[in-house]
Amino acid sequence: MHKLYIGIIDIHRIDLTDNHFNTETMRALLLSFLLLIYFSPVSGQGDFSEKIKVVSYKGILSGDYHSFLEANEEYRERSEHYKDILQQYNRSLQFVDSLESFLRNNNLPIYFKERASHIAALIENNSTGDVYYQIRCYGVDFALVLNDLFPLVALYECERLIVTSRNELSELESWARSMAAMSEYFNHLFNDRKLNQPLSYYTRVKSYDKQIDKAFNQFKKDGYKLDDRFYRSYEDMFNFWQTYEEELQLGKNRNSFFETLEKKYGSPSMNKNTEK
Repeated sequence: MHKLYIGIIDIHRIDLTDNHFNTETMRALLLSFLLLIYFSPVSGQGDFSEKIKVVSYKGILSGDYHSFLEANEEYRERSEHYKDILQQYNRSLQFVDSLESFLRNNNLPIYFKERASHIAALIENNSTGDVYYQIRCYGVDFALVLNDLFPLVALYECERLIVTSRNELSELESWARSMAAMSEYFNHLFNDRKLNQPLSYYTRVKSYDKQIDKAFNQFKKDGYKLDDRFYRSYEDMFNFWQTYEEELQLGKNRNSFFETLEKKYGSPSMNKNTEK
């Protein structure tokens, strides 16, 4: 069991067999503990002095790369939300641990203890409503006794928080995996602390870069000449390059392709020395 604190009370120092530790005390402790589920954020940040090539999604969520991504509003919002939800989820699990500990350490009828333990286990499953349904199945008498020990509203709320927290954590981890992959793809922006746009923006720019790569490979196969059949595509690619100049500086050997497009589609005043 986790070591739990409620206010300034150390759960491990409470003697659950003590006659002075009654059900009213337990109800008060459980309700107080549930209120703490929403609080106490956690923070962390790595210290990197060299260029980063491999970016982990866990590092993004934990704040290890905060100095690289602090200008990115989407990152700031999602990483902070992840910490809050993770804290909420962990405290909800600790709440269940406290229920199970109470059931183990108190002299209760075996049939009641088994049913109450089943309810505690249902709180941690992946769907809401199971706790309410099972309590109804066990009958009114069981529900009344259980409510005297553990407020039913607290059990229902804890079940809801666990399910919703898991779903949100899963979604945020999926976003972080994509953000980590994009941070590696646009590594020059990441290390220069310039990866400051939403994930959807870089997903779009990456698709442009893939189109340019495909056209560049065809350009080489055609003897470094443009095929007039792809006039409109070439013009679009040149516009991509101009619009996303900084993002598409990926250190690829595509200078000759860009210069050819620039001669055909660019204005005379354009800088011929831009490297792409």
